Amino acid sequence: MDIRLLPMSKMQFEKVEDVLDFLMNYLPQNGGNYYYRRKSIAYKEDMMIAFQYDGAIVASALLVGQSSEGMTENGIEYKGFYQFDPNSFVECKNPIRASEIRDIMPEFKGFNQSTQFLSRECVELVRVH
Repeated sequence: MDIRLLPMSKMQFEKVEDVLDFLMNYLPQNGGNYYYRRKSIAYKEDMMIAFQYDGAIVASALLVGQSSEGMTENGIEYKGFYQFDPNSFVECKNPIRASEIRDIMPEFKGFNQSTQFLSRECVELVRVH
């Protein structure tokens, strides 16, 4: 299984509770469609997405598809959406910090605003948190 980081914007979410409410409640109740402004993840079968916010991984979900069908909402244009399995969203009981990832993947530099790949060895770290 591949794992990819998806940064959650502080411009959109003021605090981690807002991110978790969006991921654990809004997305599953709305079919798991996460609309994006600009595409940054190419869908691949068997891919886990780890959602990062404020220097930590806070949740994960399984990516099951992608669409270039966009929309406009509140004056914001979305280019398409990622399709997540609505039943796969899991909140990390303890946010995962960069130091924990470096214990498994020493080449990991740290969190940033790009959609980085993590090594397959990190999947269990994300699953058990």
